[in-house]
Amino acid sequence: MSDTKAQSNGWLDQLQQRLGQNRFEDLLSTTGVLIVLGIVILVNLIFGALPMRFDFTEHKIYTLSAGTKEILRSLDTPVTLRYYATDGADAMGADERQFSKMVEDRLIEYKKIGGGKILFEKLVPIPDTNAEDSAEVDGVQPLQGQKGQVYMGIVVQCIDKKEVIPFVDPQREQLLEYDVTNAITRVYREDKPKVKIMTGLNIAGGFSGNFQAPPAEPWVVYRQLSRDFSVEVIPSTTEKIDPATTQVLIVLHPYDVTEVGEYAIDQYLLAGGTVIALVDPLFYAARMMTPPQNPMMGGMPPQGPAPSSDLPTLFGAYGVKYQAAQVVADTNYQTQIDRSRFLPTFLTLGREAFNPKNVVTAELNDVGMPFPGGFTIEEPVGVEVEPLITSSRNNKLVASFEAEPEALDRMMSEFRPTGKPLLLAARMSGRFKSAFPNGNPKPTPDPAAGGASTPPTAPEAVAPAPPAPAPSATTPPISVPAPTPAP
Repeated sequence: MSDTKAQSNGWLDQLQQRLGQNRFEDLLSTTGVLIVLGIVILVNLIFGALPMRFDFTEHKIYTLSAGTKEILRSLDTPVTLRYYATDGADAMGADERQFSKMVEDRLIEYKKIGGGKILFEKLVPIPDTNAEDSAEVDGVQPLQGQKGQVYMGIVVQCIDKKEVIPFVDPQREQLLEYDVTNAITRVYREDKPKVKIMTGLNIAGGFSGNFQAPPAEPWVVYRQLSRDFSVEVIPSTTEKIDPATTQVLIVLHPYDVTEVGEYAIDQYLLAGGTVIALVDPLFYAARMMTPPQNPMMGGMPPQGPAPSSDLPTLFGAYGVKYQAAQVVADTNYQTQIDRSRFLPTFLTLGREAFNPKNVVTAELNDVGMPFPGGFTIEEPVGVEVEPLITSSRNNKLVASFEAEPEALDRMMSEFRPTGKPLLLAARMSGRFKSAFPNGNPKPTPDPAAGGASTPPTAPEAVAPAPPAPAPSATTPPISVPAPTPAP
């Protein structure tokens, strides 16, 4: 083990002791990545290219999104929404009654738009009644309210499939439509949505390249996503991605992406696909993935994944200004790593860093981002940029090799904040022009010419309508305890 690695493990060990095991795992495990990747994927599947911001009429009455309305009108099998709610002024406080009425009104709107395919039932679970027994069978439990035990749960059922929201949290009011619509899609869908992950990382497990080692276990992020989605891992050299079999494409730490791979992403996006791009200037776990060299074997030492990743051609065409070898240092969000030191390149973000009006980030709070990259975006014509996560004004980009604790003194002595926030995550939507105006960078063989190469064919100049919903250009991932999910 090198001195650098030993020192790095030392500060990580101290951070773990200070935070405690659970909080440390929250920061460095894949938990946050799983939650937000799931939200991002499902939001795009539910809302598609439509705005993901909360929509109110001029009279401040909530209206369901066009994406939800489209899903409800496409149902051909009845779906039941069962709302268990305490009733009466004696049982609930005034604000609890108001919130419960809002939930009921929202569910009634689902029924109206569903056109007979959404059935709505309201049950009041009074002690020793059939409604109380039904709530228990459905997995809905009361919580302590202002005046006593309060029921406020939703059950979504289609034939024999059921999803339960045990208690509608008032703090998640902005996410109520997402929660209910997601539950409807889960009970109604026969097949899992198809998600492809383009990466050179061995996230699916199996053979690790070492014949003497047992097969690698799948990464947690892969196992968890596989529960809700049909997941396929494809290499970064993939030449074509079919939108018909790929509802969402996740580009994960593309350190080994080729120009051909970027062209495949470009063409998928132009065809209306959804791209979630997760790039990283300093993937801290990369050094841990380099296999040890066998002293009995000669030759070059084994190589692990590169610590930085980029999509240079795509980002250049889409106006994304990102430095793949520079890490954001932010003194407003710096993390205490031992008793006396704070590391400004290990960010612990508060609520003010997140866009409160977007369903993806509305509920994020106290999120860790070790060694994140930052970027700005010059909006291309016809493309809208929505910030999701931003740094504070007290930030500066530092070289990735100077981002770790060993260089902390020099980093702080030279720290001069830019005064302008940087994007840490953003959503882009609209009509994208191809990043490859001259066509496929790799000519394809022409069978009629005996395998000879034919000139590349130029792609369409703009994406077809409706506008494509992505990419979500993020560095690191939108939710993240770690810039790229670790195994």
